[in-house]
Parts: sequence; structure tokens; C-alpha cells
Amino acid sequence: MLIDLMKKSIPDYETTLPISKKQIRFRPLLVKEEKYISEIMELSNNISEKIYCLSKLVDSCCDTHINSMNISIYDFQHILTEIRRKSINEVLNIKINCPYTGESIPVQINLDELILNKFHPEKKMNFLVNDTIQITFDLPKVSDLIKTNGEFKTQSGFKKLVSLCLTGVETKKEKIDLNLYSDEDKEQFIDLLSRTDYDEIRKFLLNGLYKFNVSYITSDGIGREVVVADFINFLKFYLATLI
Repeated sequence: MLIDLMKKSIPDYETTLPISKKQIRFRPLLVKEEKYISEIMELSNNISEKIYCLSKLVDSCCDTHINSMNISIYDFQHILTEIRRKSINEVLNIKINCPYTGESIPVQINLDELILNKFHPEKKMNFLVNDTIQITFDLPKVSDLIKTNGEFKTQSGFKKLVSLCLTGVETKKEKIDLNLYSDEDKEQFIDLLSRTDYDEIRKFLLNGLYKFNVSYITSDGIGREVVVADFINFLKFYLATLI
């Protein structure tokens, strides 16, 4: 009875995941999530372990079972942002190091504006290679991010991510069962793409991440702007304002 009384007093909210279009119900962070937050803060620089703990935190806060490991990174960032908004507030007050002057600058980001003005990418991409092979890629999932340890900026890390997002290969005569091929086979297949096709894939996959501009003025009076356009920096922003 005591537990039921507390459960009834906890607010719950609804949001629609922008990629999967699934409606989910979630609640703010409670004391029970402190264990995940503590684990995240105590971990070293192992991005995979941090993301795994964040995934557990999301699952704990969602009344609707979503298995966050299997949703797109974009949907994952969306629900993380929503949980943060309802648990603390809509405004992030943090400091960044200016890449131009090196000084530490206090900045403010409004999450409401970020969500309202966000471009939503396509869920998957299909394109033809030399008019003979159709290739399909899905947006990266949270599990893909864990497998690559978030190493989007290295050539080998990004190529591994591309191979993980490869979900379909078809010719005019057959549909290839990718379950029969190893990750190494898929990476070798990716190696044979043209640079133009690879650049198109890169653009699609990176569009599946939240991006936001941070504007500020440095001590020399110059207005400057940096773009947070990868998951690792998003994660740093998120964790810095989680507690």
C-alpha cells in the first residue's frame, strides 16, 4: 500500500519517438536511477559502458517497454532529452571550451527549441550501385554504437558502423541473406563501394544524430558558434547536466 501510494504520485508523460513513430510513456528520474547515474560517472572513458548504463536508465524510466538497445540513436537521444527536460528543466547551463580562443565560456541551451526545430531524418536509405545492386542501410541503433564504442571519427570505427547498419543487398535476380555473412565480410563489401556512394552513406548515417548550434561571445567581443554534431559530444553535454 505504501509503495502504491508513492507510485500514484509520480507524474508520467507521453512522447512519440521521431523515427519509429512509437508512442511511449515515461516518468522523470527517481532515486532508483541514481545507481545508473553513479555508474556512468564512475566509469572511465569507456563509452560503450556509459551508453549501456544510459540504456538501462532509459528502460527504467519508460512505462512502455521499448528495449532501448534496439532503437535508433536518434530516438535514443530524443527520449534522453525528454527525460532530462521533465526531471530537471528545459535549460542547460554549462561551460564549453572555445576551440578558437581556448577560454571557458558559460552557455545556455534551450531543449524546447532544440526539439521543436529538429530535422527528422529518414529511417532507412536505399540506393543502387551501378544500376545493378540495391543496398539498404538503417539508421544506427544503440547496440551498434556500443559495438563501435562510439568511434565515429576514426576511419575504421565508422566503417564498422556502416557494416553494422547494412541491412539489405539485392540484385535483379536474388536477395542476399546477410545473416550468412560475418561482420568482416560486410566490411570487405563496404571497401568495394565508390567514394561517392560511401560519402552518401556517411551523410545519411550522420543525419541520424542530434545536431545543435551553440552561440556565444568570447572575451574579444567576437560572436562565435560551435556545432555539436556527434554522439560523443552530445553525451558529454547530457552527462554534464544530468546531476
